Amino acid sequence: MKQRKKQLLGVLGLIAVMVMTAVAYALPTYAESAETTVRMTVLGPGQSLTILSPQDGETIAVNPKDGNIAITAKTSQEHLSKIHYLMTCVDEAGVESKAETESTITELSGTDEVTLNLPATAGNSDCTLKARGLDDKGTEVARDQVSFNFRAMSVTFTGKYDEFGNPEVMIVVTGDVDNVALQVHDKKGNPIFVNANGDPEAIEITKDKFDVLDNGNLSHTLYLPMNKYHAPAGSYDLVSVAYSNDGSVISMNVNDFYYDPGAAGVPSAGSIVKDLNISRADFILTGMVMFVAVSGFALFLIFRKRRQA
Repeated sequence: MKQRKKQLLGVLGLIAVMVMTAVAYALPTYAESAETTVRMTVLGPGQSLTILSPQDGETIAVNPKDGNIAITAKTSQEHLSKIHYLMTCVDEAGVESKAETESTITELSGTDEVTLNLPATAGNSDCTLKARGLDDKGTEVARDQVSFNFRAMSVTFTGKYDEFGNPEVMIVVTGDVDNVALQVHDKKGNPIFVNANGDPEAIEITKDKFDVLDNGNLSHTLYLPMNKYHAPAGSYDLVSVAYSNDGSVISMNVNDFYYDPGAAGVPSAGSIVKDLNISRADFILTGMVMFVAVSGFALFLIFRKRRQA
């Protein structure tokens, strides 16, 4: 009987190790599968420069003040003497505007912030910001560049979903926007938000529904009611149009997104494991610990039984 108990507990420990090892190798390797982009420009020994803000591809809702559009550029630097900034913007009519400035760096490493001003006519423009890092001799040793745009409206997906899988959208507009209309199209151009007769019915957000931000812009968040219109899973385009109080179009944005009605709000085991940062090595180590614990418990039972005998 003693031998049978010992064998049984030993088998249980071995099974635990095998199960944990199998789970470990069944897990995805997140370091390999995750899409991560890291950009660092280093052209000199120990000298680096990275633009932190604006971000590449960002849309900035501008609210012109004092006849100018102000943008704050922020960079991270190491072992530089000066940073030269040049912002170039091209508006819808093809008119180019530029703004540039230069900072003197006194710290070996850290961040730098500058304000660049463009004329108010540069609204609704596509822009490029270039930063050049200079050494104490004025020689360029590092550089970085980002592209962004100014619009009267910024539309972003927050990454949140309701219980129906509807994605949350945050809309930021300038004070001259009176209302915003939202419509979703499939990749064939067919509108999704339609009434019983099949006629398009855009979602209208009036100015009174927006919250006022510290910088004077207006913000509103909502979940796109994809489930209400029985939209199937797939890729879609969100078309957002901002209007002034006289009905003129101020800005129009198009955002591509993927809708999956069954995925939101239901965390999978894989996502939980990923958030906890548990690796394969962790599972294997845990299995070995379980094996030692079960084997030790088996020896304890046998030792206690012998003493009782």
